Amino acid sequence: AEATTVVRVRVGDVATTDVVEPGRSFDAVLLDAPCTCLGTARRHPEVLRKPGYGDVLETQRALLDACVDRVKAPRGRLVYSTCSVLPRECEDQVDGVIRRARRRGVRLERVPIDPRPLGFAAAAQTPDGDLKILPWHLLEDDDAASQFSDGSHPVVVVPASGGCDAHFVARLVVVSRGDAAASDDDTSSH
Repeated sequence: AEATTVVRVRVGDVATTDVVEPGRSFDAVLLDAPCTCLGTARRHPEVLRKPGYGDVLETQRALLDACVDRVKAPRGRLVYSTCSVLPRECEDQVDGVIRRARRRGVRLERVPIDPRPLGFAAAAQTPDGDLKILPWHLLEDDDAASQFSDGSHPVVVVPASGGCDAHFVARLVVVSRGDAAASDDDTSSH
């Protein structure tokens, strides 16, 4: 007998309880976080005239922390995505949520993402395994992308009419939840 996977999608604001019941946890959470949208400046140059970060960084922090609380342990996944590539909105936010979670006794680890099966050049992967996709990382034809498919993952190639917007994506897994928090000097999550 074949196993059947059932996926139930819930869309809502994790900071409120009107869509997601209090205390409810999930196998996976996708946080498409509000951001400065600087990764879309190629198509939307007006974002360059927006004033500063405002409350964006604090909103991202609060949403990441709330999402960590909603992901099941062990092996629950959290994907953090922005259409910005500024370190303060990307890597720094991920590093910060890992540290804050550790203080609360939650062990998070980054799970590297291979950009090639997704139709992006290997250069899109950061040293930590996150994706920082820039317009020139888009593989432009099926032949270039198909060489990276191992048969188990479909290769998705977006038409290369002018490249793509810039994006950041990090994948985290909740390894464990416990009572004792590790020290801030612990770097085992990298």
